Amino acid sequence: MSHASTTTMSLEDSQVLRYQRREWIAEWIGWLLLIGILLAALLGLLGPGPLSDVQIMTTDGRLEVKYDRFVHAESPGELRVRIQLATGGSKVVVQLDRSFTELAVLEDVSPQPERVELAHGGLKYHFAVSPQTPEASIVFRYRFNSFGRLKHTVSLSNETAVEVGQLIFP
Repeated sequence: MSHASTTTMSLEDSQVLRYQRREWIAEWIGWLLLIGILLAALLGLLGPGPLSDVQIMTTDGRLEVKYDRFVHAESPGELRVRIQLATGGSKVVVQLDRSFTELAVLEDVSPQPERVELAHGGLKYHFAVSPQTPEASIVFRYRFNSFGRLKHTVSLSNETAVEVGQLIFP
């Protein structure tokens, strides 16, 4: 073997090794991205999960709302409202902010409200409750028809309110 062929061979080998090393780096980056996306999904950063579940309460503890921070448009979602009732009360009024009612299609409310009223700033849901019951639980089931960032409030008879923040993925 001549000196020229040995030099050519070592140049080709170094180019192949350099190409192979770049290929391995690209493959590792791909695997890390895939693992990152999988972990984000499992933790709830892309939909329901432990990092997506939110429970907020007013300072007086009368109103508590549970919801998913990260949701997908056209996927079912729930807004769970728990209310500590005053003794002897027989009615509860929950108001959902207009920004929520414009982006969400309500599919079900449980229990069914006695009536729904269009109010300044949103919809008011009137519920009958037993005077002996210490708390009321209401579930609003919905689907968002759009995507983006949404901040809205859930209020109790315009007295106390909590702010809800959600990120709606396409």
